[in-house]
Amino acid sequence: MNKRRGAVGAGLFAAALLLIGGRGVAQSSETPAVVYNDTGSQVAEVIAANQLIRAERYQDAKRQLTTYLGDHPADKDGQALLGVADAYLNDAADAVAAFDAAGAIPDVLKVVASKAYSDAAVDALKAKDNDRAIALSTKALALQENVNTLFIRGTAYADAQNYSAATADLEKAKALASAGHADDATLNAIDASLSTALIFGGRAERGLALARALKQRDPSNTRVDDALAGYYNQQALAAMRAGDKEGAVARLEAAAQDAPSRAVALYVQAANILAAGQSVDWVRVTAEAQKALAIDANDARANYVAGIATANAHSPAGAIVYLQKAKANAGSDADLLAQIVTALKALGVQ
Repeated sequence: MNKRRGAVGAGLFAAALLLIGGRGVAQSSETPAVVYNDTGSQVAEVIAANQLIRAERYQDAKRQLTTYLGDHPADKDGQALLGVADAYLNDAADAVAAFDAAGAIPDVLKVVASKAYSDAAVDALKAKDNDRAIALSTKALALQENVNTLFIRGTAYADAQNYSAATADLEKAKALASAGHADDATLNAIDASLSTALIFGGRAERGLALARALKQRDPSNTRVDDALAGYYNQQALAAMRAGDKEGAVARLEAAAQDAPSRAVALYVQAANILAAGQSVDWVRVTAEAQKALAIDANDARANYVAGIATANAHSPAGAIVYLQKAKANAGSDADLLAQIVTALKALGVQ
């Protein structure tokens, strides 16, 4: 979802205040200025800070309110206006702290406060603090319901594995977005998260259908690839636990088809499964690894597996070629590099 800080401009905020009916008193033509009092405060310092906010002097307003609130921390109007100043300074953390201290938010400030809570929820989501992201986005939605915040909370619920709550939020976000003629990027982002919630929330058939439809519309969408790969991995693990090696391989190959951006790793995983156990068909293992190499000829793990399989198929010269290529592309993967070196030494290559 495209989410820009400061999306509610100062001019729009001022217009919203006037439209909703901010408590400013319009003076006659003989009066030098309009005095705005958007919270109805009776305190001169708070009213003066209100004028600074209206003049877009947010840093000055913050400084004045911080000084005043140091002596009067219980002033709800002052805290609410400090939240506004912080919001326009793109300091979501301080803004929500001030809005929390303010308690009930005046109607005229709810749009700004909602966006601050939503911005802070995004920060929490990035920090993988799903509980905080859910709490903050819930506060945002209580002030103003919108597509973006429903998407944020739905994603946080999904990351916290509360898939039923995630599905409810994301379906509502999709309905609002569709009704509002949202762009394709917005709808695709929602569908990627929604398909994940459905797949892992016990409604796999519907989730997979949605994911496949999304891939047709947006082949470059890799978020849905994560969901598809994760689902098929679960299926493959279940098959392995049941002793069904062929079933596990089939699921991983299906995943490679549905999630092409993850195909290399999935084919390597399938090759490793084929290489496990007794009576291994090493030619088949090599062929599976080569499916990965057909996509990325330099993939280190695919070359390593192909090298091991080729060596066990009694073709040391071919194995050395694969293993040397694996070594050249192992990068910082120390464990893999050690395995490659050991395999090469076993083939007489120092």
